[in-house]
Amino acid sequence: MLPANEEEVTSVIYWQDVTREVEDRISEGGDILLVIHNATDFSDLAEFINKVPFRTIIYISLTKTFETIQPALKRLSKNVHVVDCISTSLLSEAPKGKCTYRDLPQTLRDMSKIIEEFSMAHNHSYIFLDSLSHFLDFSMPEGKESSFMFFSNVKEAMKTNFCKAVMLYSVEGNQSLRSIPYSHVNSVMGVDISRTSVDWE
Repeated sequence: MLPANEEEVTSVIYWQDVTREVEDRISEGGDILLVIHNATDFSDLAEFINKVPFRTIIYISLTKTFETIQPALKRLSKNVHVVDCISTSLLSEAPKGKCTYRDLPQTLRDMSKIIEEFSMAHNHSYIFLDSLSHFLDFSMPEGKESSFMFFSNVKEAMKTNFCKAVMLYSVEGNQSLRSIPYSHVNSVMGVDISRTSVDWE
């Protein structure tokens, strides 16, 4: 039983550029699927991850440590290998765990190298990046430094290694998005999660 006044997820809304079944859209999303979401916790994305048709998933985390997402991972029906890019900057020594530790990438080029590395090591898998908002701000007009090369490198790696990339981009509140890179990705999908306070007494 939930304690009084605890918040729970009351609805999850998937929006897409074309209305189809979510699983089909993920499967047919091309080499790069951009997912814009408002999830505040990894567990909020678990249902979406379970809809991925491939059983093997590489989850590159730029925002959460392996330790914090491990409880939610245990509830997934997929084989998720985590690449933790956070722990090495927080701890003097990365903890032991069933994941891979990497330093936090500082540039889009560094990020593309990590994606290329794990797509080569894990053919026929989905590569999740959480979160693209670490590097790009879609609420601002596109700057002079284009992200075109980053997306081009990722697309090439996906084609070569028979993988698909799912780029997660997190938004807060009613943040307005002015520069979604439609021309750089194959498909765009959104996940809107609503939370309300429920009194169970």
